[in-house]
Amino acid sequence: MEKITCIIIDDELHCVNILQKMIEKYLSEDLSIIGTFCNALEALKFLQANKPQLVFCDIEMPKLSGIDLASAIDTSIIDIIFTTAHSKYALNAFKVAATD
Repeated sequence: MEKITCIIIDDELHCVNILQKMIEKYLSEDLSIIGTFCNALEALKFLQANKPQLVFCDIEMPKLSGIDLASAIDTSIIDIIFTTAHSKYALNAFKVAATD
C-alpha cells in the first residue's frame, strides 16, 4: 500500500516536533512526512508547488491563520486536519472543508 503524503504546519516548533514524532512512531507505515513548517506563508508556497494528500495545520498562527491557509488551497484534493487546542475554531474549520 502506498503511503499518504503529508505536511505539518504550526508556528510553535515544539508542536511540530511532537506531531512528527507521533506520526513516525505510530503511523510511519501509513504516512510519509514530506515537509514541516513553522511559517504558514512558507507552507502556502510549498502547497502551491506540491500536493501532499494531507495537511496537519494549526489554526492560530501569525500572518496567515490556518483557516485562511485552508481557504487558499484546493481542499478537494488535499485533506486538512486542524491541530489546535482552541475549540472555538471548530465551526470555521468545517466551513473550509476540514477533515478533522
